[in-house]
Amino acid sequence: MSCKACDKAQEDGDTYYVRVGRANVAVSGCREHANELIERLRSNPFETDEWRDYAKHAQDELLPKVRESAVSVALVPESGPDIKFLLELGTMIWYGKPILVLASEGRQVPDGLRRVATAVVQGDIGREEGRALLQEKLMQFLDDMPDE
Repeated sequence: MSCKACDKAQEDGDTYYVRVGRANVAVSGCREHANELIERLRSNPFETDEWRDYAKHAQDELLPKVRESAVSVALVPESGPDIKFLLELGTMIWYGKPILVLASEGRQVPDGLRRVATAVVQGDIGREEGRALLQEKLMQFLDDMPDE
């Protein structure tokens, strides 16, 4: 979002300092575009249709599935935590489900995740022996579960 007036404002050093949450943000540009940017910065992401759709899907699909499950399996994302993983993990914890954490070989499993896990299994599912190890540990995990 830029226009000739924005370019001129930037050349002239016209800068607005705006409070967004607990931070001050410097905005340079024409008043119209600066106000649009400020409004976007101050908007609440939880008031969007996209968020409402995601939350409804989680409520209608994820929560009942986890609630009705006997155990939960958490596949640790390779690139670090993502919102979907964290939402699923939080749901598992909320319902007190036994959690089997599966992580690739060499992947750092955070201490906090280890604390809430019933068991942590690491292996290379790209290799036959890694898949066999994971299958063996999964079967052991299921065998160790108390009958309800």
